[in-house]
Amino acid sequence: MLRNAFLHFTDSGMTLAGLIIFVSFFMGLLLWVFLPLQKNHYARMSQLPLDGKEKNYERN
Repeated sequence: MLRNAFLHFTDSGMTLAGLIIFVSFFMGLLLWVFLPLQKNHYARMSQLPLDGKEKNYERN
């Protein structure tokens, strides 16, 4: 049934738009993760489990 649905799908504009959206989202996500914009924040967060200081945080 799915094969028959895609057999007659010839709207290449929608396919291209979906591909462009997917690739741009994926590239944006990679840039956001791997660019060192918040390097100090990541370094500080990586040391929190090893800090030795225990803090009690209350949830509101």
